Formats: sequence, structure tokens, C-alpha cells
Amino acid sequence: MPTPLAFLFGSVPVSFRSAHPLQDAVERLRAATTPRTLMGPRQPAMLGRVEPDDVALSYKIPMVHNAFKPVFRGRFEQDADGVALVGRFTMQGVVRALLALWLGFGLLWTGGALALILSGAAVVAMAWLFPLAGVGLLLVGLGLVRLGQHLGRHDADAMSQRIRAALGS
Repeated sequence: MPTPLAFLFGSVPVSFRSAHPLQDAVERLRAATTPRTLMGPRQPAMLGRVEPDDVALSYKIPMVHNAFKPVFRGRFEQDADGVALVGRFTMQGVVRALLALWLGFGLLWTGGALALILSGAAVVAMAWLFPLAGVGLLLVGLGLVRLGQHLGRHDADAMSQRIRAALGS
């Protein structure tokens, strides 16, 4: 079920078929994945964890930090046609949660400021600035997300290529 902010989080479902049996597909993808380290990779790499029932991957470019970049979350599924890695490219969960708090606060601030002004309870001469501050907060949050998504626009393609190469699809 899509979240209320799905248009902002950009969740994209994907499926990668494998030409190999389940355990071989898991091992091949694990071999193509660099484990996370403190110092990080020295060249672009796909980082993460690969288990049959839980795959979490991200694409890391050295010296580039982008919390809004897409990450892959999925699992291997076996059916009559063979093995597939099924999941979605989406934003990290903690980033989605913080973004929801940011936007929620911006909406509450703007709504509260408008309510005070319309009720006549605002006694400050320049009270009209308060709702504008809330709108500014919302616009800054949305702008940061769009900028981060723009900077990470090639990450999902790079991960997809590496996943397909690893699975032999």
C-alpha cells in the first residue's frame, strides 16, 4: 500500500530474474556486493547485505554523501519460472521518517499561524510573517528532497546493471 507521501519518496517496484538456482543467485549477488566498512569504498561500489529473504543494497560513490539517494530493499522469490529478486528502489526508512516529521511540523506551524491570524488572537503587527515561515520550511524540505533525488538519479540504474550482471539475467 502506498504511503501518503509516496509521490515524494519515489518508491519504484522492480524484479530481476536469475538464470541460476536460488542459492547460486544469492551467492553471486553477495559476491558482487561490497560489505560496509568504516572507511567506505575507494571506487563506486554496491554496498549492503544479501540474504535469501532480505536484500538491502545501496550504491556508494566515494566522497559523496546523499541521504536522499535510492536504496534497494527486496528478497529472493522462487516460482515455477525460476528465481527472481523482487523489491523496490526507495528512500531510506529513517530519511522518510525524518522527512515526514519535517513536513508535518511545517504544516502544523503554517496551520497554527493561520488559525491565530484568522481568529484575531495574533497581537504582533507583522503576524503575517509566521505562516510564510511555515511555507518556507515546507519549500526548503521539498527542495532538499528534490535536489538529493536529482543528485542520485543514476544510482538505481547503476545498481540495476550490477544486479543483472551478478544474477546473469
